[in-house]
Amino acid sequence: MYAFQAENVISDIFFANDIYASDQEVYTQEKTAFMHQITQYLEQDIHEVFRYIMKYFFDQRKEENIDMDYIFTVGTKLEQYREEITKMVNTYTDSFSYGKMSLMNQALFALGYIEWKEIKTEKEILINEMIELAKRYDEAGSPKLINAVMHKIITNKKT
Repeated sequence: MYAFQAENVISDIFFANDIYASDQEVYTQEKTAFMHQITQYLEQDIHEVFRYIMKYFFDQRKEENIDMDYIFTVGTKLEQYREEITKMVNTYTDSFSYGKMSLMNQALFALGYIEWKEIKTEKEILINEMIELAKRYDEAGSPKLINAVMHKIITNKKT
């Protein structure tokens, strides 16, 4: 991404142009400092960011009990596969789109799809894991949706 594009994206995401808007440009210095802090954060090593998240947000588990290789493999690929996941799920759903699904279903499809593409987990194991997570964390119809759509994605798309 070019520097000028990254700056515009950061401004848009954090509403920086709106927050620091002023006819007299009174907040120019504050906006510049804010944008600098955000840019520094985004330049951090993704592995360090994940370790920080695991340490402070999942502190009820010991790090040795967390599959960090899985998190790094799948977690770092989310943005890379975002469009592809959306397209694949939308290809195999009739009455609604990926964007209209619950966030849990979106997360399950994203994690499952990336695990299938990157780790090459067997279809039956992968779909079963996704169904169990859907049963535990989402609505009653989610396991059927996950099963049907993911099965179609895997059997109709060659790796």
